[in-house]
Order: sequence, then C-alpha cells, then structure tokens
Amino acid sequence: MFSALTQGSLIYILDKTEQPKLKIGEVVSVSAPRGNFNNFNGGTVLDLKATIDGAEYTYNSIPSSYSTVSYNNGKMTISETKQGL
Repeated sequence: MFSALTQGSLIYILDKTEQPKLKIGEVVSVSAPRGNFNNFNGGTVLDLKATIDGAEYTYNSIPSSYSTVSYNNGKMTISETKQGL
C-alpha cells in the first residue's frame, strides 16, 4: 500500500506518454492520508514526492490503500513494486 511507503522507499513508474519507459524513483516524502470525497469508494488519498533522475516530482491524490495506480489519465502507472507494473 502506498500508505506504507517511507522516505527512501523505491517506487516504479511506467511512463507511457511516448515510448514506454520504466523509471525508478526514491520517495522523498508521503503526506498523511486524507479523505477524498470525490472518490466513489470513499477511500483516502495521499500526496507522494519522489526523486527520479535527479528531479523531484509530486504525485497528488494517490489512493493510500492501493499498491498500483493509473495516473495522469492513464499516461503512467505508478507502483510500489516492480511486479505491480
């Protein structure tokens, strides 16, 4: 689950915007889970900051109880494990 990630954990991103690329990021920070009233299942979401190739990225509103999620309108998949991709 994304809520179990801590600073220094690795995340895996499959970027499908052009040529599919696998990127590995290191978690910088994870926000506390918060309610998501726009989510049909009533779950909680969190914000995830990670360093990828020397740059810091923020991924907002990640479902905290998931371990793999489609992000950016399906243009990328974020996973806490390589196997999740």
